[in-house]
Order: sequence, then C-alpha cells, then structure tokens
Amino acid sequence: MPSSRAGEGRGDLIDPPRRGLALAASGLAVLTLAASSSLAPVPMLVLDQPPAFPLGPTEPGGYQRHSWSIRNAGPTPVKLRTHFTSGHCGFSLWLGEDRILAPGSSTIVSLSCPTPTRAAASYSAHADVRTSDPARPVVRFRLYGRSGPTS
Repeated sequence: MPSSRAGEGRGDLIDPPRRGLALAASGLAVLTLAASSSLAPVPMLVLDQPPAFPLGPTEPGGYQRHSWSIRNAGPTPVKLRTHFTSGHCGFSLWLGEDRILAPGSSTIVSLSCPTPTRAAASYSAHADVRTSDPARPVVRFRLYGRSGPTS
C-alpha cells in the first residue's frame, strides 16, 4: 500500500528541495541547470601581454611608461572603467569614465609612473580597470622595477 506522507514512497511525492537530497542520498547524480541568461553572448577582453610588466633597472628620478593593446574578441561591446590608480601614476583611461570597446575593436592603454630619486629603491604602480567581461571583471595593469644603474 503506497504511503501518503511526503518524503516516503514514490519519489514524485517528495517536495523538490528534498527530492534532490533523496536522489543524492540514493547515489544518483543531481544536475542543476544554469539559467538561460548565462548562455547569452558576452564580451571577451584579450590583452596582448600579461597585465604586470617588469621594468628592470631604471634611472633614478625619471619617469617610466608602458603600453598594452587590449581587444574585445567577443560578440558584444565591453565596458571599461578605471576604478583606481596608485600613487602618482598616470593612466590613459580617465578615472571613473566609461569606455566602450565594440566587438572586434582594440585600443591602447598606457601606465606611467615616477622612479625613486635614490638608487636601489623598489617601486611599483598600478591601475585597476573594471570590465563587463564576466571572465575578467577586473584587470590590474602594473609596472614594477628598481631604480639603479641601467648598464
């Protein structure tokens, strides 16, 4: 005789959250499907080189600069917004302003920073850029080095 209490007897009588637990307990795999919105096209930001760049030994008291090419390889526009820059560095994307990169297009971003005036001093500078690429929500462009003899 079938049971009339939920959770006993036939599996379809178990409420959905408990059904998953009952199936998992019985050794059957439980598959959770992602929402259909996760299948929507998304932007894909591609950098031509790693976002951290070692400058090596640099002349004390100067200024250093490095540029990266970034490209949107996805089918939808990518939004870029500089969120933070460190110290006295300069960055080519204005802080707090949105920059839209169309599918297939690219742009150059540049980061510059002063080197310490004394020799043998380590330094670094960075700019954090928020993006609409779900695989890369933040990119930290970073320069680092040590002031000292260059030859």
